[in-house]
Amino acid sequence: MVAMTAKLCALVLVGCVGALSTLEEALANVTSQVTNKFGKNFTLIEALVCKNHFCQQKTTDTMKTMSDASYMRAVYGHGIQTSPNIEAQVNLSSLEVNLIRHNEPFIEDNPSATWPPISQLTFEAAFARIRSQMDVAVEQATFRRPLHPCVSEDLFQFELIPDIGEPKILSVGTSSGKLCTGFITVLGVEVRKQKEFLHGDAFQRHIEETCNKALESYVRKEVMFEEVQRSTEKMCNPLHELIGALKKELHDLAEDCKCKDGYVHQCLENTEIRLQQKDENLSERIKAVMDELPEKATVVTVDDLRGRLLYHVDTLENFHVRLQKETTHKIQEVVTRLSEFQVILQDHEHALQHAAEDGVMAFPRFKRY
Repeated sequence: MVAMTAKLCALVLVGCVGALSTLEEALANVTSQVTNKFGKNFTLIEALVCKNHFCQQKTTDTMKTMSDASYMRAVYGHGIQTSPNIEAQVNLSSLEVNLIRHNEPFIEDNPSATWPPISQLTFEAAFARIRSQMDVAVEQATFRRPLHPCVSEDLFQFELIPDIGEPKILSVGTSSGKLCTGFITVLGVEVRKQKEFLHGDAFQRHIEETCNKALESYVRKEVMFEEVQRSTEKMCNPLHELIGALKKELHDLAEDCKCKDGYVHQCLENTEIRLQQKDENLSERIKAVMDELPEKATVVTVDDLRGRLLYHVDTLENFHVRLQKETTHKIQEVVTRLSEFQVILQDHEHALQHAAEDGVMAFPRFKRY
């Protein structure tokens, strides 16, 4: 079932189907409403019927006859292109219909030939042809021309229930009236005949006879040998040319390698000469160092002793500075303590003086008594 993905226009018409006996009468009623509302140029593109509303729960509710259908969706197009199109949602049980306008194409602009079919084939008649061949129930039934490349004719398409197995779709052509699996009726017959011929004994015998005749034409071995020789030479010529090109390339590479080999040898000789010169220079320098080594050792010893003495001198100077700082600090503490002691002695002296004065003043009073 083709999905209606276009945005809906704000135009919905709700009407009544009326008491109808066949799906064709329901379609005729809906077609009348569509042409009255939107114009007579709108023709039927697809009509889909199933048992439940919007074809929900198709696997549990199947149809044994077309009278079991309770929901229909019909799509109408305007001219060759299917944009815009009108979708009619028909509730066959409540006898209501909703008309919805879509502005995007339907089924990729592949319209049907005409409705009703010229052969006057109906849903019920098409389903009866299928039921005459096999006892099946279907989930839904659709009238539509299939998409390219399956465009042989308009079809009544019946979708089988899942447990029926393959084929999934059975179709009946509106023009040929032929029953097929899938979506091809007229072309399907020819394809089936070709497949039977290709897999049959007649095709195998035809191949054998053709090959035998071709082999019998080689009546003269000289001709066959000449043809084989010419064919071999024709096949080997590219190989000979390729081998010649490879030889030339190998020769060029060999010459290039010889030049590079001479250059490498020259570089090695120059490097060897430079290494010998550096070896001689190093030998002379090592000898000079060995001659200067005793003097260098004495100088190192003196420098070591000098460093130690300087270290001890620095240590003594640091001790001297610390001793001066600590001595100064202690002297300052003694001076501070002496100053404090002097103040205390002065305080005691003043106190004794006041006490003596008080005693002198008190003595005459004791004397009077």
